[in-house]
Amino acid sequence: MTGPFRFSATLAGMADEDSLCIVLPAEFGCGTIFQLLERVFPPDEEQQGVVESWCDIRSNPDLPEIYGVFLAAFEEWRQWRCHLLVSETDGQSIDLASQVSEWIDSPQEDSGPALPCLKVCLEQRYHAVDYGVRSDFWGSKEELLEWLRSMTVLYFLDKHEADLDAQPAEGEESALAPTLELLQCDGLIEESEDGGTLVVSEEGRRLIGRLLAETESCIDRYDHFKDTMIDVDGERVEFGTGRGIDLRVQVFAKEGLDPVRTVFLLRLYDGSLDEHLPVWTEIAFSCSDGGEGFFDSILEPVVNRYDVGDVMIGWVIEHGYGYLEERWEEAREQEARRVVRRRVRKGRTPGRTGGRLYP
Repeated sequence: MTGPFRFSATLAGMADEDSLCIVLPAEFGCGTIFQLLERVFPPDEEQQGVVESWCDIRSNPDLPEIYGVFLAAFEEWRQWRCHLLVSETDGQSIDLASQVSEWIDSPQEDSGPALPCLKVCLEQRYHAVDYGVRSDFWGSKEELLEWLRSMTVLYFLDKHEADLDAQPAEGEESALAPTLELLQCDGLIEESEDGGTLVVSEEGRRLIGRLLAETESCIDRYDHFKDTMIDVDGERVEFGTGRGIDLRVQVFAKEGLDPVRTVFLLRLYDGSLDEHLPVWTEIAFSCSDGGEGFFDSILEPVVNRYDVGDVMIGWVIEHGYGYLEERWEEAREQEARRVVRRRVRKGRTPGRTGGRLYP
């Protein structure tokens, strides 16, 4: 490149008027598409400030805010929360290793100075299973998928009494087979008394009971973070206003919980899988991807979420525990008042308007 060029970017689903348009210096055109994106959307705040200063706010006052949306997308990408697909506006895929010069069009005179132009469209694809493996809670993708499949089988057997044959017809292949064999080896499912179908065993029910207790404990400790309003200027955090953001997943991670496991248990608890009842075996045990696409969709809240800074989330958690203490204290006081009222009622003598407490 021998001179500056116009860089235009949109996110999939974004209106054309909300696209990002910046005039970049010539050196940004030297190198690959990957290198260009790293320079336009860098992780360093000082470098971000330099790029933002090139936004022509006279032509579009919203450009700094739009730039912030792109920075957030790239931060999710750097955290392995999503994949970024890059294409031309006509849908042709762009190889990140290709040279910028291969994709720059001739000068356009429709707006501003006549400059060469590079137009790209970025699409975020959320992959919670990949994220779960990279977060070091799971040794491999297959280990995580097998746990997800096992929990799914227990859920549908327990809640919906799903009809799974104990002895499939000879020659009949089933993607369920390895998971069912594993659950039987672990003593979590067994053949029914008539031997025709599989049912949850007593050991399986004990496991389900422990998982329910774990989930309900999580709800008690963290559910208020699903509606968090942060007033930074006033140094105040409020919960349950109906206008807050959901910070539960970030809180789980900060507290050392596995976000994938925790969110999946919450999704089981709230019945999110029930809508898939007619086809659950086909989609959770897909031969094409082992059910990964299905579990990615169920677990999308793990990766497609709100985040605040590391310091701020610590501050939010501190306020959250204070909020819980206040609620627990209020509950204790209410229970104490109920006990007093019950004792007063028991101590009343018929025909008298007053009452007394027995020692």
